Amino acid sequence: MNMGLILELTGRKFLRFLYGYYEMSIFLKDTVRIYWRDKDLGSKSIFKVIAEQVYFTGFQALPIVFVLAVFCSLAVTMQAKLQMNFWGDSNLTGVLFDTIILREVSTLLPAILLIARSGTAVASELASMKLNKEVDALWSMGIHPYSYIVFPRLVGGVASLLALSIYFNLFAIIFGSIFAILFMGMDFSYFINQIFYQIRSGDISVFFIKNILSGCIIFLVSSQQGLSLKLSSHEIPQVTMMAVMKCISMVLFTHILCSVVFYWVVYG
Repeated sequence: MNMGLILELTGRKFLRFLYGYYEMSIFLKDTVRIYWRDKDLGSKSIFKVIAEQVYFTGFQALPIVFVLAVFCSLAVTMQAKLQMNFWGDSNLTGVLFDTIILREVSTLLPAILLIARSGTAVASELASMKLNKEVDALWSMGIHPYSYIVFPRLVGGVASLLALSIYFNLFAIIFGSIFAILFMGMDFSYFINQIFYQIRSGDISVFFIKNILSGCIIFLVSSQQGLSLKLSSHEIPQVTMMAVMKCISMVLFTHILCSVVFYWVVYG
């Protein structure tokens, strides 16, 4: 296989990958438009679905996010101690926490966790609903599946991801301060002041942008894949696996793109 053919195939796959963003944006527009049109139909039921999605996606994921935050803060504290011993600059602790935890890890790890837990669940649940004719039953009752199935999961999922990322940051800072006191002899107020001194307004903007985009990707792509089931139950593992692969690749690409734009705008 010559280099030209490899580049051509790679370019086609990348264009197909980018086309997935276009499909997702159209799906998002249709979902919001249809919900707004039908918002008065069964609003209590839709709110119930949103609450259930928040409970499963957000509340039940709190213990594992707590564990991830503790271990990540420990890893960053150990790295900060190593760098401080090497460079002799105690301000590196705040720089590392801001750069690693607040900007990158706190937005990426909860998103990956949600793909594994909620993305697979949504894709397989919607595929089962379509297979069992529950989606057709909604149509027969005059209820659009986008407004009753997709929109509540999207809203609940994005809200849950934002809450989990804030929760991750909170406990990463709390346990980071504990580890800094134990292993580095650092004063608590000095540690907190370092972190907040490093935070820029752009950090907060990128934090919310990454979480909102990741939440939309996870729950829109998973819903798309689940509703794409056509023939039999044998397709459910296939659409679930495809949802996971697309979600991971799109979330990673989106995070990298947001980080590149942030560093280009802030640092030139």
